[in-house]
Amino acid sequence: MLGFRGGSLSEHATGVVIRVLDDDEAFREQVAAAADAVEVATAGRLFLQRPDGWRTELDRLVDAERERRTAAAGAEAERSAAQRVRGLERSLDELRRRLDAATAAAARAAEDLDVERARRRTAERDRSDLEQRVAAAEAGRARAVGELTAARSTAEVRLARVRELEAQVEALREGRDHWATPVLSGIDRAREALESLSEALGEVSSHVRRPPETGDVAAAAARDAGSSADPRRVRRTPVRLVRGAIDGTLEATDQLLRTPGVLVLVDGYNVSMAGWPHLDVTAQRASLQSMLATLVARASAEVWVVFDGDDDGRSPAVTTLSPVRVRYTSAGVEADDVLIAQVGEVRTDRPVVVVSSDRRVRDGVAAAGANSISSQALLEWCRR
Repeated sequence: MLGFRGGSLSEHATGVVIRVLDDDEAFREQVAAAADAVEVATAGRLFLQRPDGWRTELDRLVDAERERRTAAAGAEAERSAAQRVRGLERSLDELRRRLDAATAAAARAAEDLDVERARRRTAERDRSDLEQRVAAAEAGRARAVGELTAARSTAEVRLARVRELEAQVEALREGRDHWATPVLSGIDRAREALESLSEALGEVSSHVRRPPETGDVAAAAARDAGSSADPRRVRRTPVRLVRGAIDGTLEATDQLLRTPGVLVLVDGYNVSMAGWPHLDVTAQRASLQSMLATLVARASAEVWVVFDGDDDGRSPAVTTLSPVRVRYTSAGVEADDVLIAQVGEVRTDRPVVVVSSDRRVRDGVAAAGANSISSQALLEWCRR
């Protein structure tokens, strides 16, 4: 408040100085004399020297200084307030930017939440559907396991029965081998002998016929040629299907098998492997012969079946009497060749039908004038 240049005292220190100067007049005069040598503010000089009216002037200077300081403090406060306002505005702008960003983030989060909820609903539906499918699959599996168990039990029973039947067949085969094979061989030889005798009788009758009249020599020769000709030397004519029947259908198969006097030649393993592929060859032969016996009964046809012989050249023994004639080829001879050759050995006036799906067999018998049906067609006809 005294206004000493170069610094200022605190309010407490200023009060102490004023009290000292007021109490000690001599000291105040010494300080006033020394004030001329240093730079002292006007208020300080008035206080020390105390001329007339000094207190009024000092009060005025104090009031002016107070006003200055108040104005300076107000200006400073205004500047500080302005700075705070600008800071608050910047903070407000920053808060607004953050609020906008948070609002946008909240909107995106709401959209993501809606998408996630939709996905969750879809996942729940998928889970429910999957649970239903799993339940259905487990139920189906349980049924399949039950059916498999029942089928396995049935198969075991049937296998035991098959083995029992095989044992019975083997016993019958061993018991009848000593007479069945010779009997069948004798029948074959008797049939061949009858055919040879028939040929011989035809030849003899052509020589003992009465000579024709002189004018009818040419006509008689023609009649003799026609009556004595061997039917096997005339080309065979296939059986013609009735109009509308298509080769390979059940109707066509039925017509061929029911042709009067027809001889049916069967490619044994070609048919049995198509009809009973899960059985061994012994069981296949038995099943096929049983089916062919039924064919004989239904169609009144003569049926021969040809099987390939064993690898060592031996033929399986025939253990049961059957209306079906069974033939086994020799070692190294295929049933295909026997079937094709057999067609050529049958009289050409007798219809012949060969059963095989082998292309070589079908082409061969067709060239010989015989009809053919596939193995599957025969199986379908017999099983209907």
